Amino acid sequence: ILRAAALVAASLAAAACAPPPLEALSVLRKRLRGRVSVLCARLAGRRGKRRLASGYPDWRPRRVVLVRHGESAGNVNEDVYSQTPDAEVPLTERGRAQACAAGRRLRHLLPRETARAEIVGPPCVQVVTSPYRRTMETLEGLLEGWSLPEASLRPVRQDPRLREQEFSGGLQLERDAVAQMKADRRGGAWKTAKFFWRFPDGESGADVYDRATAALDSLFRSWGKQPEPACTVIVAHGLLIRLLLMRYFRWTAHEFDALKNPPNCSMIVLERQPTGHYRLLRNPECQELDDGGKMSWFLPFGEGEHRESPEMARQASQCTSDNPILSD
Repeated sequence: ILRAAALVAASLAAAACAPPPLEALSVLRKRLRGRVSVLCARLAGRRGKRRLASGYPDWRPRRVVLVRHGESAGNVNEDVYSQTPDAEVPLTERGRAQACAAGRRLRHLLPRETARAEIVGPPCVQVVTSPYRRTMETLEGLLEGWSLPEASLRPVRQDPRLREQEFSGGLQLERDAVAQMKADRRGGAWKTAKFFWRFPDGESGADVYDRATAALDSLFRSWGKQPEPACTVIVAHGLLIRLLLMRYFRWTAHEFDALKNPPNCSMIVLERQPTGHYRLLRNPECQELDDGGKMSWFLPFGEGEHRESPEMARQASQCTSDNPILSD
């Protein structure tokens, strides 16, 4: 940077000594413009790194909470998909109770101190949800359990890109089709390539990953345009939540294949660090995970068991994503 500044100063001094011809003046102007641009870019990059390292106030939410919908009729009996379109599958009574209980727990997860608390007062909550019926009903239960002042909640935004994986091109699935898909899941193709396996006339995990990435990128870009809330809550489906985490933490397809859905109405908390990155926290106690962010309670090892490994413990310090702005 000092060398570039010296070159700029020398060029300016040389230009001031004698009036050059018009062609030389034009060339000099272009060179100066290029060197100044490089100098500004270098200064901006170093300033940005120092700002993040020093804990400079960031308008991005301090916490992002991912909530899976409550128990639905389809979770209890898959035959319901032969009678009801996937988007219209409702919650069960147990699922509604789960949503209300999750709302009460969520109230204690909202950050009470933010970098801009002295400006806007109580934390403002942003909610983004899948438009499916079971997620909307889950959101109703969450709001009932929250009991937050209306002024603390921003208008709810529905994002169709957060919808469930599409299992078929039709509105409903016939009973035989459901049975066939379950058989395919148990087949070798599903076990060896779960992320890439595509349902006939439906989507693969990779297809859903693409729209989940687009939804996440849009959300991050929106945070840079205006002061954002202290907490953003995303109500979605189990697969979508896993894919959002896979995208942000850059997990591999192999690592994704080892994950299983979080329980109904469970909450996964991401907390912003002084560097600007987000770190996975265990919920509801909000203690940092000790498995490198791979969430061992998602990893099936046996009935009622969880898989823990030294490799996960070794990666504990690497739980923070190195992708704070999702610019790629």
